[in-house]
Amino acid sequence: MGAFIPESLKEKDRRAKRLVAALHMAGDELYIEISGERGHYHHWNSMTVEVKCSNEIDDEDLPARLKIARPALRENLEQYLDGRVKEISLELEKSGYAVIEYLTGEDAIRTELLERKHLYEKDGTRVLEGNSSLRLDKSPRRE
Repeated sequence: MGAFIPESLKEKDRRAKRLVAALHMAGDELYIEISGERGHYHHWNSMTVEVKCSNEIDDEDLPARLKIARPALRENLEQYLDGRVKEISLELEKSGYAVIEYLTGEDAIRTELLERKHLYEKDGTRVLEGNSSLRLDKSPRRE
């Protein structure tokens, strides 16, 4: 999936903002990597989030509390983002399957067929030009 810099996260997520700000105070420059794709698919249960840091401040220049807190802050951010990515992925998966279910349902297929200019047999040969005289619904014809 790739890596990104967490600046936009700070605008959208309060908890991530606090964790990122604390790591920035400790001199960490962060980027976040989401991996775990299988082929071209990403599933909530196969993705992992990894927070990678580069530090421009020498540990000796940091207050003791930041030296001690830095590893825990990194781990907390990573765990939090991993959970959020999986949560969002599950929501998107449910939405995606609902769309697929709708689009492959009988009503959606009938509507799509009625709106087409041409109709085809199963073998791919064209049956009709236009659909003005075609009835796909099962309701009795009123005349």
